[in-house]
Amino acid sequence: MCQEFNLDGIHYHFYNPDHLKNYDSFMTKTFPNSMNHYLLNRYLVKRIIRKIKPDIVNLIGAENPYYSSAALDIKGIPIYLTVQTVYSNDNAKQLSGSLDPYRAALEKELYRRVYYVGCEGKMHYDLIRKMNPEITIFKMLFPYKKPALVEAVEPEFDFVNFAGRMGESKGGLDALEALAHLKRQGITASLNLVGRAAPEYQRKMETFVKDNGLSDQVTFSGYFKEHIDMFRQVKKSRFALLPIKLDVISSTIIEAAHLGLPIVTYITSGTPYLNRDGEAVLLSNIGDIKGLANNMKRLLENPELGETLSNAATRLVDKDFDNRKSTKSLLDNFAAILEYERNGTPIPEEMLFNPDDYPDYKGVYGG
Repeated sequence: MCQEFNLDGIHYHFYNPDHLKNYDSFMTKTFPNSMNHYLLNRYLVKRIIRKIKPDIVNLIGAENPYYSSAALDIKGIPIYLTVQTVYSNDNAKQLSGSLDPYRAALEKELYRRVYYVGCEGKMHYDLIRKMNPEITIFKMLFPYKKPALVEAVEPEFDFVNFAGRMGESKGGLDALEALAHLKRQGITASLNLVGRAAPEYQRKMETFVKDNGLSDQVTFSGYFKEHIDMFRQVKKSRFALLPIKLDVISSTIIEAAHLGLPIVTYITSGTPYLNRDGEAVLLSNIGDIKGLANNMKRLLENPELGETLSNAATRLVDKDFDNRKSTKSLLDNFAAILEYERNGTPIPEEMLFNPDDYPDYKGVYGG
């Protein structure tokens, strides 16, 4: 059930979280308010933790129950929760179209139990504080894997919209609506959509393309199993069109900047941070299709703007989104937690999240 190996001094323990899928589906429907789901997964993780006897456990995200539920069973070991997103917030249902009650309830329970989290956005900070006013929140930048060097190719498309899992919160339909808006202005541009979408959302996008006469302008390239192949496909476009709605700063934005693509995106709780030293990405309000299309038009008509944005964004992500810096910060956070747990040494203030250092998001989501 579990594959284990040692590589470069790091011990890896992998298990398949889907082996009790049918059983858990039955449990979720029968006991929707119970926390006792994914019991076999939790047992396997508990067994691994007993074997390792770690000083600290780093949980990456609370919103995915097939692994995060295992944290409910960890006793006597400090848990540091690296925040990817906060699923149980009002904007999730509004902007992604769905909210699973069990996932939301589990996430809230975990935030009530965990003492330490690492956070990179002011909105997440406020949501977590609301669930647990006593929690210790560290500042952090989420680690991003820098794309491997991708050879330059002659562009086949004007814009690319890409995501591992396409959906309402990733803005695929928004990208198509902006393309249709340009067409009505007499501006023809091409768009490549890269990634896997749920069947219903895929049908919505395909229907929109057909109904708006965009078939000759839109290419669906689907999902690439290997990241490097996806990046090669992304690199075939001149610009990245990423109308993300929920992420603080989406990994796709960071990846597009590393790949040297000028970026058009939405104002979220984090994206204004990217322009703090000057314009590095083109921003418009969430749902402002006219503004999104206008920023696309700016890039199509001004090659120098694209080059300026590309250079600024690449400099920014190379400086601020550096995995070596993120790794050192994470290890420093671990050390501070252990020093506090063992000796009562106060955690240095400069390591903690200061909301005053981050852009405000009030009004971004209609609040």
